Amino acid sequence: MTQGLLKSRKKKEQLFSRKLKNPTNFNIEKFKIFNNLYVLICRKSRISYYRDRFEYFSKDIKKTWGVINEVLGREKNRESLPDYFISKGHILSGSFDIAQGFNNFFSNIGPELASQIPLSGKNFSDYLSEEVKENFIFANITEEIILDNLKKIKTKNSAGPDNISSRLLKEIIGVLLKPLVHVFNLSFKSGYIPPELKTAQIIPIFKNGSEDKHSFNNYRPISLLSNFGKLLEKIAASQMIKYLNKFNILYIHQYGFRKGHSTMHPVIHFLDKIYKSLNKNNPDYNLSIFIDLKKAFDTCDFNILLKKLSHYGFRGISNSWFENYLKNRFQYTYVNGVKSNLNTLYTGVPQGSVLGPLLFLILINDLANISQNLFSLLFADDTTFQISSNKLKDLFKLANLELEKASDWFKANKLTLNVSKTKYILLRKKNQQVDFSNLELKINGETIERIGEGCTQSSFKFVGIHLDEFLSWEPHLKHVRGKLSSANFALSRVKNLFPTTIKKTIYNSIFKSHLEYGLPCWGGVKSSKLNPIHILQ
Repeated sequence: MTQGLLKSRKKKEQLFSRKLKNPTNFNIEKFKIFNNLYVLICRKSRISYYRDRFEYFSKDIKKTWGVINEVLGREKNRESLPDYFISKGHILSGSFDIAQGFNNFFSNIGPELASQIPLSGKNFSDYLSEEVKENFIFANITEEIILDNLKKIKTKNSAGPDNISSRLLKEIIGVLLKPLVHVFNLSFKSGYIPPELKTAQIIPIFKNGSEDKHSFNNYRPISLLSNFGKLLEKIAASQMIKYLNKFNILYIHQYGFRKGHSTMHPVIHFLDKIYKSLNKNNPDYNLSIFIDLKKAFDTCDFNILLKKLSHYGFRGISNSWFENYLKNRFQYTYVNGVKSNLNTLYTGVPQGSVLGPLLFLILINDLANISQNLFSLLFADDTTFQISSNKLKDLFKLANLELEKASDWFKANKLTLNVSKTKYILLRKKNQQVDFSNLELKINGETIERIGEGCTQSSFKFVGIHLDEFLSWEPHLKHVRGKLSSANFALSRVKNLFPTTIKKTIYNSIFKSHLEYGLPCWGGVKSSKLNPIHILQ
């Protein structure tokens, strides 16, 4: 909305007022002509504005879709919080009481879940492999190291408790380099981290699909940390990763939060194992169990994690540094411009942090050691067990025994199983008939729900790929068709706003996608056969 358009709108309003006060043919016609011209100029200005934005974001597909959703009015609507919440039978109202209620809920959920975990006859150390003899030592920090790691932090306007965004930090880093080098080196050598770098500001966000807006349980915490702390963590994490990779410490089939690893890798290993067993002369039944953990990052036990770090070579000052990093952390919740009191965190790796995910990988690293019979695929806290046999009853019997071992591991490591969301699927050929009436899979004495024909869920989303029990690919094709049709519809509504060069690129891309997936060019859904490798590509 330019200054010229604002002046024209004021002129239009004057003509409209004159027309109402003195509705002569001259005044009516004058308003009509000016209004038509004003609408035309607004339309052209709008097109010009969005074409410039699409051109500017031409190499960033995420931001391009952000503009498309803005045009279509499909922006994410973060609604304001309700006036009251119900917690443990009490009604909380007022910004401070609601903020404090959220803070208590988010900071206590980990310890509360951990306290409900039954005791195990095993100790977490029983599952550890041979101790790593090497010792990790933090390297000396230089100005170049700080600058290199700062470049890897995303440029954002959001800020933590110190109100310094990563964008601002990158602007002022020149005058801060020398003191930061001194402070960071002092931290690594002394094992101490200032509490200001460990304090989080929590913003509660309503979960999509939830119904009750007055329950804290239906909100997830967005954690904003100091960008100075994130920079310190980034440097520590880069040194940790080099050490872990050099000595091959991380489990080979852990694919989450690791450079050079993606969702593609577990899918390939998952399918390869199944196809090999199905192509035997006497095909196997393949049992895949998808484990779900409750608030896995929140229930992480500090003492267990620190002992595992020591086992893998993080000893002495480095272990003290991680202990200081984990303990005496604080958070407050921010609601409607009001801050809650500070709460101390007693369990869990920090949400929204750089080191949190890496520390969780170390905590769960020895999960695969529970059994020689279960093949484990890990994507952070998403765990999939695979086991196969050509004898169905023996397969279920063995799987139940192995799940007891898995249950002991989770108890010993203070992680909470969510059995209601844990599922299993029996992958097989269509001619392998199965009577499920006498077959049951249990963990912790609770029955695990099956995925397949006649069940509440006929397919499962495995790291982005929708699978059914016969690997027909129809569930995934249906999902892809829906996505492409939705994208086509959105693009068709904004096509006049695209610059010619971008329009050609986008439509060629969409047309190519339709040809590869055997789909009609606009809308429509038809059955199509597809080589699975196209899905993987």
